[in-house]
Amino acid sequence: MLSGPGLTRIMALCTVRGDTNEQLLQRAFASSVAAHPSLRSRISPDGTELVLHPLDDGPPELVVRRAGSWDLDREMRSRLDRCGPLVRATLLRGAAEDTFILHVDHRICDGRSVVALLSAVWRTYAALGEGPMASSAHVADSYPAPIETRLGHHPEADVLAYAARRAEQAKRLPPVLLPYLGDPGVEAPEQGEIHVRTLRLTSDETTRLAGSARAAGISVQGLVAAALLIAVRRALEATDAPLSLALASPVDFRHRVTPPLAEETLVLAAASFYDIVEVSPRADVRTLGRLVYDRLRAGVERGDPEREILAVRHFFENPALLAASLVLTNLGRVADLVAPPGLELGGLRWIPVPENWSPEQGRGPLVVSAITVEGRLALEVPYSPSCFGHRQIAEVVESTRRILMSA
Repeated sequence: MLSGPGLTRIMALCTVRGDTNEQLLQRAFASSVAAHPSLRSRISPDGTELVLHPLDDGPPELVVRRAGSWDLDREMRSRLDRCGPLVRATLLRGAAEDTFILHVDHRICDGRSVVALLSAVWRTYAALGEGPMASSAHVADSYPAPIETRLGHHPEADVLAYAARRAEQAKRLPPVLLPYLGDPGVEAPEQGEIHVRTLRLTSDETTRLAGSARAAGISVQGLVAAALLIAVRRALEATDAPLSLALASPVDFRHRVTPPLAEETLVLAAASFYDIVEVSPRADVRTLGRLVYDRLRAGVERGDPEREILAVRHFFENPALLAASLVLTNLGRVADLVAPPGLELGGLRWIPVPENWSPEQGRGPLVVSAITVEGRLALEVPYSPSCFGHRQIAEVVESTRRILMSA
């Protein structure tokens, strides 16, 4: 059974300088597809559940787009086929550099495994360039076990009690979400109008931010979450009163299960810790960061993210329990990609792209992904302008930068 976020895909991409060999890249991608049966599958209903089934056609192949006829924005707006492969690999040819993009359905992966998949493609590319072209890839046939099968035992009464606590908290502190102030005249969301606003710190700014977090005795994640929460609060009502904001912080389970899961295992191995905090527009970012950090650590120690996975089926009956003002996923520091001989790889990014935007709901979460690559922290904010306006998101992102620089 699949229980990940529906109609969301994870993009991982990098720039490529040098003479990219399309044939080698296709073979490297094919090797990764062979190693992961979920990439040779589709998702279809089986009774009341969604399950993986092998593709009727052959495995997906590399798509090559030429400069002038396609660009990164258009690639980003191109959805995965709901009836087809759960992965797409695109080489976007450019004048000065190419861009290699992977899209993977979020129900079979998380950000960490997609970045690992991107890295594996280039490792295989390098190996194929050094060895005989006739080498064949190992074909794996078994799907990885869902993460919930690896969790410790939680009695059903315990899971129900957790769901009840979550419901009580949401009733006592109903969270406020950003209003949709979408720009008129944009394409409907079902036509894939997706934009991304990026906040990328310099190496010096990243180092200073990490030093501020250490001085405050908290994590960079805590400071970043606090800065985003304050920026969201300032974009809401123009009063000094605190408002209840819901924060969803995905927790990685790969090293919390026995045996540990390798990053290369293509499976959704994360669950969110939900918290609702009172945020004033004049809140101190370090103080709020400490609160967020302490609550997250305590929640993880209690096992709340495990209960979140097991209780999610109960939340479908009350979608308000999944409403968040901010969803922040941070992969932390990620090693630089190792480039094959003759190529330079850089510009590693990862972006979760929600595709089920609903303007009629009037409000929604700010979705942010974070990563630190080459010593620089980057925040990616995907949005549909049919929901959030360009200026609205730009102001939240710029406000976040100012708050981080003041930490």
